[in-house]
Amino acid sequence: MHRKRNIKLPTHETSVLLERTFWDTVDRLATKKNQSWQDWVREILKDKPNDIGRATWIRTQSHNSVRELANV
Repeated sequence: MHRKRNIKLPTHETSVLLERTFWDTVDRLATKKNQSWQDWVREILKDKPNDIGRATWIRTQSHNSVRELANV
């Protein structure tokens, strides 16, 4: 099941549609860094290449962050 969230970026407001499991992961990763989910997403989007969509980048970075925490 997908869920849409709105976020204000430095240049505009937008929405991101992700599967619920990815939003749960984003929430936990943000909490671990004492950030809101919005701040965590804004932080990772700073390094997003232009040819990759936001949702794809958030999924990839959340997956990579979990792997890093698990030392995999």
